Amino acid sequence: MKNELENMKDKQVLDSNGRELGRISEVEQELRTGRYSTLHVLVGTGHAGSTELNGWHHLPLNANDMVMDKDSARLNRTIESLNSQFTSRVSVKKTQHSQRDFIDKSVTDRNKTTIGIAKDIRTTSGSGEFATILVELDKDIKKKTSLDKVDWVRIKIDSVDEVGQDIRLDRPVEELSREWSEIILHR
Repeated sequence: MKNELENMKDKQVLDSNGRELGRISEVEQELRTGRYSTLHVLVGTGHAGSTELNGWHHLPLNANDMVMDKDSARLNRTIESLNSQFTSRVSVKKTQHSQRDFIDKSVTDRNKTTIGIAKDIRTTSGSGEFATILVELDKDIKKKTSLDKVDWVRIKIDSVDEVGQDIRLDRPVEELSREWSEIILHR
């Protein structure tokens, strides 16, 4: 299975009309079922056409959402339908934001300590609602929280207090790091 995942990297991703969307840069696999849960695709302006779908985006897919062949992955949706997914609104403390409002922003805790950079926003597999942000941890925070070998953490949307120039969380990093450590121990 691991070799199969490695073979998926850098494959061309086509929409249901055969238009190129981008290339697979990373594949996540569900630990429990072994299915591919997420493809990370770099989408460029030349591939997205007149839509607003540009930059890094994750495509939550299962085996029924794509067909793999030797050179590419063909999705069962069009670029336009994917674009509407990525412009969906995300509710944070009674305010509405787009997915793009979260990407590549600094994430700080309640005390304005920098935790890292938000690189993605994730949906739950069933509902399609945005549930977590994927944060690349700051190297100083990794040391401070004794998570030296951890590069990424997921933070629940309901922990986000405010989205502006940065993403401010409603708890201190010490409390969050205890939660992250528990998750890592239970894997």
